[in-house]
Amino acid sequence: MENIGEAMQETMQRGNLYSQLTNIRQTVLNDDSVQAFLAQENIGTNDPIVTKSLSKLYEFVREKEKMAKGEPTKFPLYTPKLIMNYHYIDVVYVPNKKYKDQKLTYDKQRRVDLIYLPKELRKASLRHLEIDSKSKKEAVDAVSEFVMDYVDSPQKPTGGLYLHGPFGVGKTHLMAAMAIELAKDGHRTTLIHFPEFVERLKGNFGDNNNVNGKRIDDIKQAEILVLDDIGAETNSAWMRDGVLGIIMQFRMDEGLPTFFTSNLNFNELEEHFAESKDGREEVKARRLMQRVRLSEAFFVNGGNRRRTYN
Repeated sequence: MENIGEAMQETMQRGNLYSQLTNIRQTVLNDDSVQAFLAQENIGTNDPIVTKSLSKLYEFVREKEKMAKGEPTKFPLYTPKLIMNYHYIDVVYVPNKKYKDQKLTYDKQRRVDLIYLPKELRKASLRHLEIDSKSKKEAVDAVSEFVMDYVDSPQKPTGGLYLHGPFGVGKTHLMAAMAIELAKDGHRTTLIHFPEFVERLKGNFGDNNNVNGKRIDDIKQAEILVLDDIGAETNSAWMRDGVLGIIMQFRMDEGLPTFFTSNLNFNELEEHFAESKDGREEVKARRLMQRVRLSEAFFVNGGNRRRTYN
C-alpha cells in the first residue's frame, strides 16, 4: 500500500517546482531586454521556444542583474547577449568596455619594449609632463610634432631626436611618453639603456656570438628605436664599429627613426667615440657621428626629477 506521507510530500514538491518555474518565467518575461529580443524575433510569450529556452533566458536576466549590482558574474569581462540558435534562444558573452579598456592597455604596453629600463616608465604621458624650462618645452614640442607626422605618414623616411643635458631632467621620461603616444596608433617603439646593453653583449662575447648577433639584429630592426644614455658606455672599437656602427648603418639605410638621450652633446660624443684603449681613431668616430647627426639635437634642462636617498 502506498505511503500517504511520501505521496503528499511528492505532490508538494511538484507544486513548489511548478511555482518556482512560474516565478522564473514571470521574471524573465518582465525583463525589458528579453521583451525587446522576443519582439525583434517575432516570438510570442506563449511560444514553445520560450519554454524550451527558459533556462538560458533566466541565465541572461540573472547575469545582467549581477552586473547592474556590481556582483561577481560568470564571465567578469563579458556582457551576456541573447541570440537565436536554430530553434531555441541561447546566451553568448561579448567583450564589455572593461575588457576593451584592459585589452587596449595591454596592447599599448606590448608595443613599448623597455629593455634594461624601469617599468615605471610605462606610466609616462605627454599630457602630464612637467615642463619647467624653455629647453624642455622645445623638446616636448619637437616630440609632439614627430608623433603627429609619423602617425600621419609612417612610411616616410625620417630622422629622430637627440636629447642631451644633465642627469635627471626627464629625457628618458619624455622618450617613454612619446613611445606610449605612438603605441595608441599601433606603432612599436624599443627603448634600451645602451650602456647596459653593451655590458650584456660583453658578457656573451666569445661564448655565444649567435645570441649577440640576434640581439643586435632585433635592436637595429626596431620600428622606432630609442638609445638611452648613449656615451655612458665604455668605448671600444668593438662597441663603436661592431655594435653601434652596425645598428646605425642599417637604420640609416632603411630610413628608420632613431632617438637618443645623452649627457653629452654631439661634439663630446664624437670625442668619446674617438678615444678607446685601442688608440685614438678620429675618422671612425666621425663616420659614426654622421649617422647620429641625422637626428636633431635638443638641449634639455630643468629640475632634477630623480629621487635621492640618504
